[in-house]
Parts: sequence; C-alpha cells; structure tokens
Amino acid sequence: MEKYIYHNKKLINKRKKWRLNIGDAAKALTLSTTQIKSLENNLDIGFASPKYKLILLKRYAKFLDIKLEDLIEEKLKSNKEKEDELAIQDNNLVLKNKINYSVLAIILFGFIIYLFNSDLSKSNDQMPDLNEVSLESETISIEPKEEYNEFADNLTESIGSSEQISDNEADSQLNEESFAPSDDEVALTEPDSPPEVVTFNSVEDFVCTVDTAPLKSFSTQNPEKSSYYFYFISYDSQKICVVDSLGALKEYDLKKGAKLSHHGSPPFKIQLNPNISEIYFEGWKVNLQDTDYFIKLNPTLTP
Repeated sequence: MEKYIYHNKKLINKRKKWRLNIGDAAKALTLSTTQIKSLENNLDIGFASPKYKLILLKRYAKFLDIKLEDLIEEKLKSNKEKEDELAIQDNNLVLKNKINYSVLAIILFGFIIYLFNSDLSKSNDQMPDLNEVSLESETISIEPKEEYNEFADNLTESIGSSEQISDNEADSQLNEESFAPSDDEVALTEPDSPPEVVTFNSVEDFVCTVDTAPLKSFSTQNPEKSSYYFYFISYDSQKICVVDSLGALKEYDLKKGAKLSHHGSPPFKIQLNPNISEIYFEGWKVNLQDTDYFIKLNPTLTP
C-alpha cells in the first residue's frame, strides 16, 4: 500500500500555464515524451527503477519551479491501519506475559522440589537414636544453613535475569513486527556510507563507485556535436555506470559489440573498462589509457 499521495496534476497545470507542450519539456530536460507523460500521470513506464523516477521527478519539478513537497504528501494512516498496529502490540504484550509466567512457574516448581528434598534429608539427619540420651538431642539449632542462603541468592538473580531476557525478547519481537517498512514505501534518502572503490570492472564484481573515485578529465577545444550526449562502443561484455551533473545515475550491462548513446546533462562521470571501450564526445574520440577506469567528460561550454 502506498504511503504517499502524488499531486502530479500540478506538473500539467504549471506546464500549460507556461505555454509549453510535452515535447518542449522533454527537449529542455533531455528526456523522452513518454517519461514526461509518466511523470505527469504517476506511471512507471520509461524508468529503470523507482529511484530513477524520483530523480527525474525532482528535475521536472525544479524545471517548473515547483517545490517537491508540494508534489509528494505523506498519506495519513487510516483507522484500519491503526487498529492493526494496536492488535499487533496487544498480541506481543500477551506473548510477553505468557513467557514471564512460564519462566516464573518453572522457577517456583524447582524451588518447591528443592525445599521438599532439603526437608526430607534434614529430618533423616536429625532423627535421634532411641537407645541414647544426650543433651545435644534436646537442643534445636536456629542457625540457617549456608547452602540454603546460597540457593536463595541464586534464585533471586535467576528470577531477575529471566525477566530481563523475557523483556528483551518480547521487545525485540515488537520492534521487528511493528516497525517493519512497507515494500511500497518510496525511498527518499541515499546511503550515508560511500561504496568501496574497486580497480577493475568485471561483470561479476562490478560496483559503481564513480561518485567517490578520483576522475581523469577529458575535454575538446573545437566541439563538432552537442555535449548533451556521448556515444559508446563496447568490444567485450562489461558493466558501466554514468552520473550526470544533475545526479541522474544509469547502469548498463553491455554485451560484446554493444553500442549506445547516453543523453543527459554534462559533465558526465563514467566508470568503465578502458581496454575494451571506445567513446566519442562532442564529435571527437576520447583517448583512453589502460588505467582510465574512472573518467569525466567536460563540455567545452558550460551548459
């Protein structure tokens, strides 16, 4: 169940207010008309993932001078959802009480058995010989036995630790069940810790770290074509990833002989295998060296 309300009609109204058609908006953002229509109608067509869709939604909102919080609104919980949460809490509380009572019953049962065995052995030890009369047989000792005191201390510690374990187990179950995230919840934050930088781009071990790795920059002096795209040829199977100046991330799983044109907002940060790659930018071939796994394509003129 979605937990957000999308006011996508505001995109349509603002675009029409500015007297722009879908083609104008798509050209200005270097997107397809299908993607613009999907953003305006809250569809998933034309996007590789919900994360990529959210990035393009931010770009479109910024282009139309609309605040993102005006487009996305958190949906209030319904009475049914609140009742379900209360039912889960009640069930966990009942489970917690059952565990506590079970542990307490086991401890009391063991304590009763211990007392019974202790009294029986004490009676056998204190039974006097009928043929003997002595002063010691008439004396009653009121000094408690050391082993009884030690058992009482251990019993107190056992009860405390058992209750603490039961509380921790029940609280852990309550936290895991009550606060588990919904599968449909939209992720609005990026991971805090940067990924580990790798020095090779094999298909099996590929990890996109172009945002954190040192980059080698390339640029042309006399551009012959637009800087809003580059042309890529892969001479063997590999994975690459590209990040443009707006933060749009795209990963490609390329086969041998694959060719593609990537469109976006320059400059482009690219992670690739330079030994099996060929790139053309602004109409010129990029001269890659064997160690250029992380590169940056800078436009001649700032867009």
